[in-house]
Amino acid sequence: MSKTPSSLAPLALLVPALLVLSAPAVGQSPMQAPAQVPAARPAASPEALIARANTSLRAAATARGRFSQVDPDGSTSTGTFYLRRPGRMRFAYDAPSPLLVVADGSTVAVSDSALETIDRAPLSSTPLGLFLGRNPDLNRDAEVVTAQVDRGTVYVRLRDRTGETDGELILLFRETDFQLTGWWVVDAQNNFTQVSLSDVVLNPRLDPRLFLLRGDERERR
Repeated sequence: MSKTPSSLAPLALLVPALLVLSAPAVGQSPMQAPAQVPAARPAASPEALIARANTSLRAAATARGRFSQVDPDGSTSTGTFYLRRPGRMRFAYDAPSPLLVVADGSTVAVSDSALETIDRAPLSSTPLGLFLGRNPDLNRDAEVVTAQVDRGTVYVRLRDRTGETDGELILLFRETDFQLTGWWVVDAQNNFTQVSLSDVVLNPRLDPRLFLLRGDERERR
């Protein structure tokens, strides 16, 4: 099975694709993912929930907002995200984090300003298409394990359809309007990263330069 290099671990934030997170540091107690998402109530069929989730994801050609990330070791970071379909996303972490994650339509890059490094992976090698495709379809792009509702939140649990990547992704939608509110990334050891979204604005006008690293921008002029 293919494994994600530890230098690309921040890409797990972005989703579907890179579900293998780097191991927690020695002496830290990893947070454990629940064996199951909360029990479903029979309000809607899984098929109906997936259909509404697909409609919600397709409705946003662009988006921006804030994110909060809790890693397996319990550490928390925040930042601002930007999305433009197809294929483009930016996660700008707040200080003191040195990380910047950018998908430019063909590759995904993790820039670490403290180490002065940039690590890249082909966009096609990650299931980022789940978020970044022009026309997302959860049934087509992933294996849907469960889709259920609990206390106002819809949980859609996904696996890599090819079996080449360990772990699972759980998307969280608000039941009332099916807005995506976050996701959990679960690794093969049942450790998980939680991402929560807030202040989300759908379909804003975004500067195309947001989806280029500075060096890339100079190269493309």
